[in-house]
Amino acid sequence: MNKVKVTAIIVVAVLVAALAGWLLLSRVAPRFGIYFFPPSPQRYAELALDKMENGIYASGEEWNRARSVALAEVESCRSYEETHDVLRRALAVAGGKHSALLTPESLQSAAQEQLLPTVEVDGDGILMVTIPPYSSSSSMAQEYADKVLAALKERQYAGIVVDLRDNVGGDMGPMLAALSPLLPDGQLMAFNISGRQRPVMLDGGHVAGGGTPMTVEDFKVEGVRMAVLQNGQTGSSGEMTLLAFRGLGMARTFGEPSAGYCSCNDLFRLYDGCVMQLTTGTVRARTGEEFCEDPIAPDVLSDNPVAAAKAWILSAD
Repeated sequence: MNKVKVTAIIVVAVLVAALAGWLLLSRVAPRFGIYFFPPSPQRYAELALDKMENGIYASGEEWNRARSVALAEVESCRSYEETHDVLRRALAVAGGKHSALLTPESLQSAAQEQLLPTVEVDGDGILMVTIPPYSSSSSMAQEYADKVLAALKERQYAGIVVDLRDNVGGDMGPMLAALSPLLPDGQLMAFNISGRQRPVMLDGGHVAGGGTPMTVEDFKVEGVRMAVLQNGQTGSSGEMTLLAFRGLGMARTFGEPSAGYCSCNDLFRLYDGCVMQLTTGTVRARTGEEFCEDPIAPDVLSDNPVAAAKAWILSAD
C-alpha cells in the first residue's frame, strides 16, 4: 500500500472519528445546558423529560406511561411553547403538586412585585414582623434582610410575632437571613433527596444550603418569646421558614394549617428561558419530622392568631 492510500485512509478515519465525536457531543452537551444549535421542539421536550427523571415520583409504571405519552404528544409540536402544556402534565406526575414550569414572563412579573418586610412595635411592646414572599433578584436580598435585622437589634420589645401568613414562598435565603438572630446556629433543617441529607445551615450570620446563600451581621436575640403566625397560604419557602422555628423552646406557632408545599425543589433552565421547578425530595425538621405535601399544623389552632399569640407572649405561663 503506497503512502497516498495510507494518508487517505488516515484522513478518512480522522474525519469519521471527528464526525462521530461531534454527533455525540452535540447529543450530550445540551444535557448540561450547552447548545451548538437550537434544539427542535421534540428534542427540547426530550431534554426536559430527562431532567424530570430526578423527580420525587419519577419511577414506576405511572411515570413511564406519562413520559411515553408526553413524547408522543410533542411529535406534532412546531414550537417550544406548544410543548409547555404537555411538559406541565408530565411534570405533575414526576414531581407532584409543588412542581411547575415557569415562563420568563412569570419570573419577571414576580421579581417586579417584590415587597419588603414590615416591622413595628405595638402598644403592648411586642415587635410585629411581617415576612413577605421573596422572588426578586439577589440585588434586593440585603435590603430585605436589613429591614428586619435593624428592628431586632433595637431590643426594645417584650416579645416577637413573626407573621408568615400569605407567604407563598420564593427564595428562602433572604427570609432565613432576616430572622437569623432568632435562630440557633447549626442545622436549621435538611433536604432529604433519595436518602441523602442536604443540610440548611446557619453559622455566624451565614445562611447556606437553602435558597440564595447570604451573610448578615451576626447577633442573637435571646430570652424573649417568639410567636409565628401561619395560614393556608403559608407555603413552599414560607413553610421552610416556619420549620426553622420548629422545636425551639421559646417559639410557638399560631393560626391555621399551612398550604402543604414543604418539599425540596431544584430548578432547571430550559433552552427558551423557561425554568422547570421540580420536586426532588422531602424536608426534615430539627425535630426529625419529615414534611412534603401535607399541611403543617400550628401549635395553637386559632382564627384570631394575632390575639392568641400576644396573649401567650404576655402571659406568665
